[in-house]
Amino acid sequence: MIENPFTGLTHGRYDARNLPYTISGSSSTVYHIYDADGQRISKKEGSTTTSYIRGADGQTVAVYENGSIDKWNILSAGDVIGTRASGSSFTEYFIKDHLGSTRAIENSINSAVAYFDYYPFGKPNLAQASACAGKANNKLNKTPNSTELGFFIL
Repeated sequence: MIENPFTGLTHGRYDARNLPYTISGSSSTVYHIYDADGQRISKKEGSTTTSYIRGADGQTVAVYENGSIDKWNILSAGDVIGTRASGSSFTEYFIKDHLGSTRAIENSINSAVAYFDYYPFGKPNLAQASACAGKANNKLNKTPNSTELGFFIL
């Protein structure tokens, strides 16, 4: 992809593994760094640098922004089942369907935070989703959502 007028992307550069390492849009440029397994370990957008700390199985354990912890994940059997943001008093848990797609987010006091619905082949059904449905990073089939690209990385 070189240009996507629907999301405002004007230029994208890819490495030999076909992973985007520079994404330019109308308002900013995002730089990515990947490890040998193709997992994103760093993202820089403007003056914000986001670092991803991964466990031995490749799952994201913690996320740092500009050197300070932003959130950490709760892992079970190699899957992210919850997350806690820095400064938050609540832990959020992901309720998933049989495909591993996040269908709802519930906080530690059993209150629904967000819920999601999908059309066949993964398009988000925004009419059936809650207003705060952008909260889950790994929504469809455990695939990371890339807001700067405007779509899921498959």
